[in-house]
Amino acid sequence: MCCSYCGIFYYSMLALVMQMRVTQGLLLRGSNATAVVPGKEVCEVLTNEETFASIKVSVGSPAQSFHVVADTGSNHVIVKDCVCTQCLPEWGKACFVEPKKSTTFKVPLFQNNYDGESGEKKGPSPARMALNFGSGEISAEIASDQISIGQVQANMENGVLLMYDHSLEIRSHFEGILGLGRPNPEFKPRPGQPEGLTIPGFFDTAKVRHFSICFNHGTDGVLGMHTAQHPKPLTSVGKTHWAMDFHGISVGDQPLKMRSCDPALKKPEMETACSIIPDTGTTLVVGPEQQIASLYEDLCNNWQRCQNTHKDLQAEIEKMKSNGIKIEGPAGALDLAESDRDHFMDVVAKVMARSSPKKPSLVDEPDVLNKARAIDAKTIPYVISKASGKENSTDVTGKAIPVIPEASASKQEEEGRPWRGEEGKFSLPPTMTLQLLLEHCSSWIEKVDLNQEMPEIKFHVADTKGNKDILQIPASSYIFSKAVNVEVPSIRNVSGFPLKIRTTQNEKVCMMGFSSMDYSTEQNGDVWIFGTPLFYEYTAHYDRGEGEAKEIQMGFTSKKESECGKCQGEQIVRSSLLTEKADTNTKVGLDALNHLSKQPIIRKLPKGMKHV
Repeated sequence: MCCSYCGIFYYSMLALVMQMRVTQGLLLRGSNATAVVPGKEVCEVLTNEETFASIKVSVGSPAQSFHVVADTGSNHVIVKDCVCTQCLPEWGKACFVEPKKSTTFKVPLFQNNYDGESGEKKGPSPARMALNFGSGEISAEIASDQISIGQVQANMENGVLLMYDHSLEIRSHFEGILGLGRPNPEFKPRPGQPEGLTIPGFFDTAKVRHFSICFNHGTDGVLGMHTAQHPKPLTSVGKTHWAMDFHGISVGDQPLKMRSCDPALKKPEMETACSIIPDTGTTLVVGPEQQIASLYEDLCNNWQRCQNTHKDLQAEIEKMKSNGIKIEGPAGALDLAESDRDHFMDVVAKVMARSSPKKPSLVDEPDVLNKARAIDAKTIPYVISKASGKENSTDVTGKAIPVIPEASASKQEEEGRPWRGEEGKFSLPPTMTLQLLLEHCSSWIEKVDLNQEMPEIKFHVADTKGNKDILQIPASSYIFSKAVNVEVPSIRNVSGFPLKIRTTQNEKVCMMGFSSMDYSTEQNGDVWIFGTPLFYEYTAHYDRGEGEAKEIQMGFTSKKESECGKCQGEQIVRSSLLTEKADTNTKVGLDALNHLSKQPIIRKLPKGMKHV
């Protein structure tokens, strides 16, 4: 999956069939009871897919198995139908074969009262619906069949959606979705929906009220079902998603910032000033760009390595300016997206080389400089150019150098991120230094314990009843590693002639686990999405309630208190009971980070939401 289909897991029903009525007696009948004793805790493995977690779902009798996305941001069970000719080869071969292969499969028929252009009423026919995702639409047929997750089974009457067409942009393995979203007691059937038709979620039918989710670094996680209630739950805010009141972020021991999320500043008609959605279907942490930029600055200012690098970069840029190199470029907001890579400026290469534990000289170890030059292309989308009137004024490579633009002092002061120093001089923002330092982490990170060197990020959450919690995320979960192809320039002596050549090498870089999205709602203010970093550090406990909104709750247990564990048979095994305990705390350098070989998934929320 990739960013081009950001938010694929959020969807809403667009249309069913027009003016339909249920044809009595044609629906699947039978028991919906689970196959395990209610209240007995059971579990199923969550496969670590890097950007999300998948879970094995069995459909039909005999069972056909699918590894689908475990998604707390949606509510339905969707599997790929074999009739889907538009489904891509990259999605894999698994698909639901023709109905005759399952003895428990049925397609409910509905009376179609829509006359259409012919003016004739049509007879009973299967119901189809369109699901709108962030990157396109899924067309699915409503069916009924038996579904099981581990030892928990349910007969899903009208609850299996068979995808037969789509307009998605998925370019990796994808077999379907298991919706684990928040129940909505206030749900009302949409206009045109067949009378008496409901499309239940799996936990609705299987009568699973409590469940838990957690991920493990570098290995599989756990979905617990019929788990114990969390001792200190937070009541979910909003109406559509699992969500919490969000008061802001603090870095290390610094005080809470983000004044825009101060509960005292919310309008009387609002439920919360800001909100945050815990979401297994989103890889990163997503929030407003300005607030993320402020967080980046605080991180750099509270990380000694970043402070030192920032001072060195500023000093080098001032030297270049004194040599007649002028800073140019339009003023604009900080680009928090991943950088492109074509070439790299020598000034950054010099400073990054100094950050290496070996501190190589640029003369003795030119390969360090060459790799640093090659690893970025337009890391900062602006240039330092020759000053007018100084025709021969260039940097040491003779090329223009990417750098931060000059910006209006008023705009930056307003955002709390001044890019100018004293007397109006240009000042490199710490936010950019942080990103440059991480992009060149391979030069210094080898034996570094980032959890010891970098501050934790603390997310201050609450509910509307006055209950509060602080979710602390260490560097090993908010920083990811990623492999990129870079061109390394060098000079080779061929028959006495020095020839400039470029070779492609695969290098690992580090990246912040954040992405920007400016989205606000009337009732719940600015919206953040808390993706996989949360589930690597906490076991999230969910209470789906029994029909009232006040019963819908969630709570979080830090892995410092109780580790995620592993699923052995039907049991969640933790602590001393584990025979093979993975101690990620002993890992350092790149090995301590979660690695991404695919583009991260970012949920895209629909426009015009009044609440989360």
